[in-house]
Amino acid sequence: MRSRLPGTNRFTYCLRTRQVGAMLGGREDIETALSQIMERGPAVSYDRTTHRRRYAQPGKAISAADLELPYSPLTDFQIERLLDRVSAPTQIVCGLDVLGLNKVGAALKRIAAISQLPGIGKSNPEILVTEGRRDLRPIFDGIRKADARPRVIVHRPASAAEASEELAWLERQSSVLDGQV
Repeated sequence: MRSRLPGTNRFTYCLRTRQVGAMLGGREDIETALSQIMERGPAVSYDRTTHRRRYAQPGKAISAADLELPYSPLTDFQIERLLDRVSAPTQIVCGLDVLGLNKVGAALKRIAAISQLPGIGKSNPEILVTEGRRDLRPIFDGIRKADARPRVIVHRPASAAEASEELAWLERQSSVLDGQV
């Protein structure tokens, strides 16, 4: 119930019945409960489609290098899809720096280094960042069917034309045709 304080434009609130007051406890009990609620802070709901991980471990300070890019450019959901155990053990992400791909490789490496990649469990994925086809060829030559370790290749071609050529080259590779990549 709301009532106006005499001689002011401010309102005060009071309880309708004494029984409600008896259920809440005394003034000190109510003030203690309210102060505990205030100290806890707001409840944060987790949504993996929007949550972006911090690079620092929980409870540790963020380094000066991480201040420039303190959160991952990928959401937890995007990382989970990238490291999905049902799909091929090696995933390749190809894109241009203009689209922000230069941040993705560094982010995955930092998050993997502190063992906080979502959806991966205990296995430690290998994160590789490549610049051109000459960097890709040895990786593709080394991929074996028995190798089930999760691997992410972040490929950053110099231009859109080069990206198109390299994607066409990738499509013809035996490890891609076998479903390993």
